Amino acid sequence: GEQGAVEVADNKPGQITVLLQPRSGGTLVSRALNLENGRPVPSAWCHLFRADGTLFEHGRTRNEQGVVTITGVPPGQYRLQVSALGFSVNEREITVQDGATENLDDVLYPAGALR
Repeated sequence: GEQGAVEVADNKPGQITVLLQPRSGGTLVSRALNLENGRPVPSAWCHLFRADGTLFEHGRTRNEQGVVTITGVPPGQYRLQVSALGFSVNEREITVQDGATENLDDVLYPAGALR
């Protein structure tokens, strides 16, 4: 944490109120959709890799609409990978900002399909 000093000019007791607010990070909302029929893919995973290549562990799963919401993501650059068994991998670079929400549609096509 950060530390600092407060100097009182008259050396008399006083009251100081300090409000500390932790950084909340950003929020990522990913919706996985099947390219062929537009339906959600609730089984799709969502991997978030930091700029140094390490995985940001989030433990979140998608709902029946294919949406996963990942909160508390530290600000920075990430590589997002979304896929599911039998589907392509959708990969992109994203920037997460403190206090902001990034909404993404991740469109997947059945593996083996040529586009």
